[in-house]
Amino acid sequence: HRNGDGIIDTQRLFSASEPSVAEGILRERGVDFVLLCAGLAELRLYRQPAGGQSFSQMLLDGDVPGWLAQVETPERSGVLLLEYRPG
Repeated sequence: HRNGDGIIDTQRLFSASEPSVAEGILRERGVDFVLLCAGLAELRLYRQPAGGQSFSQMLLDGDVPGWLAQVETPERSGVLLLEYRPG
């Protein structure tokens, strides 16, 4: 893994408990798209303690901020693709 900073920022993004923190990471990194696979075992690593909700869980639950727009994917693909549209 040669992109250590990218890996750390991915973990910070998906485990963020506030959408504003997640947006800051997207903006800083120049991200255009966010892709989540609902069945990815790695998502359990991003859970928040004490019942809090992580950004990844918010997205999977359909709580998508206005600065992200869902992109159509093939039916039954199991992925959520979102385009970042900074305001």
